[in-house]
Amino acid sequence: MLREEAREEGRKEGRAEGMKKGENKLGALIDQLLRLGRNNDIARVATDSEYRQQLYKELQVI
Repeated sequence: MLREEAREEGRKEGRAEGMKKGENKLGALIDQLLRLGRNNDIARVATDSEYRQQLYKELQVI
């Protein structure tokens, strides 16, 4: 039982870390868009994951 609980705890920690990285990446993208005056793109990246991925590449957000 302890082994399963440890695995589940590890999964939870991994998911939390992944969420934080994703939030930071999106924040960096939005920051760049604001600096470039591309305000219209901000609303689109919030709802369009393909466009968001395109802008990550275009603006080299890692």
